[in-house]
Amino acid sequence: MASISIAGTGSGIDVSSFVTQQQLSVERPSADPPRALQVEPAQTNLSPQGKLQSAQSTYVNAAQKLADDISWANTIANSSQPSAVSAASDSTAAAGNYSVEVNSLATAQATTSASFSGVGTVIGLGTLHIELGSINSSQTAFSTNPNWPKSDVRLGPHDNSLEKIRDKINAAGVGVVASVISDATGSRLVLRSTGTGAENGFKVSASGEEGKPPSPDLAALGFDPMLAQQSTQQTQAAADAKAKIDGLDVQSPTNTVSDAVQGVSFKLGKVTDGPVNVSIGMDQEGLKKSINEFTQSYNELNAQGQAPKVPSQRLADIGIAQDADGAMKIDSARLDKALATQPEKVRDVFAEARDEASATKTREQQPERSSEQPAAAYAQKLLDQYKSLESSETAAH
Repeated sequence: MASISIAGTGSGIDVSSFVTQQQLSVERPSADPPRALQVEPAQTNLSPQGKLQSAQSTYVNAAQKLADDISWANTIANSSQPSAVSAASDSTAAAGNYSVEVNSLATAQATTSASFSGVGTVIGLGTLHIELGSINSSQTAFSTNPNWPKSDVRLGPHDNSLEKIRDKINAAGVGVVASVISDATGSRLVLRSTGTGAENGFKVSASGEEGKPPSPDLAALGFDPMLAQQSTQQTQAAADAKAKIDGLDVQSPTNTVSDAVQGVSFKLGKVTDGPVNVSIGMDQEGLKKSINEFTQSYNELNAQGQAPKVPSQRLADIGIAQDADGAMKIDSARLDKALATQPEKVRDVFAEARDEASATKTREQQPERSSEQPAAAYAQKLLDQYKSLESSETAAH
């Protein structure tokens, strides 16, 4: 190894100034370093020690994830007919099987008016009164939905054509959307509830200006679900979704049933002609992904010559073996079997690996070579050596 000589006072060289300048250049680098030393941040490489610490953190986190109860509580839902019934589950759901039959889907009420000559047809001045709610089974009473107060849409001289009425209703945000559909026979105003469910039906009435009766055309836009004969006709009734889960009747204003089974949300897609099986089980694929991340992080440390201590035999028992170089390899079939039949055992193995990894991470990692010492500290060391030599020469004289 080459030695470093320190020039004395008799050399004519201001060593103290030289070393100090070297220290300052390290502590305060030039604003415009030589091109060869310019390195983009994205290109800066971690030191060997930095790489090691990063790999160790990744490994500890991977082991911790597999040891946490939440990772093993996560569930996944599968359906025998996903187009008819699909499901989602979370960590609060219990594993099991559910039989689901869909009797009807949730629908939104829709109506269509009588035909007018065109979208620009002037209907008349006045007000449309729109009310959301539900009608009883005997079609004799309408109950207002408290979440949607009665709303009035006023039609003035410049907004009383069929298309302007459509725009006024849509701008009002009254729980009903309007459109105009035209064909060879003319144009019709079509209304539809913004939400599905029996409580989101609607009725419409009309009144003229200053308390006068509405024009016949404006009155024709009214709709009362309790009346059998009227110009505007209902094309679809507002209704809840109805289904059976394990033989028990359930219903929902939407096509999602989320309050029947804890942690499970059923999405209804179509009426079924028989039961659909929905199974809830451990999220095995999610666990396998986490296990793969664990082995990759271990192999990264192993490649750096810093393989962590692991319960090798217990890992081999669940399908994770090591090759001649110490790298981990997964036997998918064996791991699948272990996860399906002994999930508690698999979790315990990773808990043991986590505990050892956490203990290793807390141990101080000291650099073995002086090259790991910061440059500023090294410059300071040179300065201290020089001062010591200078003091010795001064004393000698």
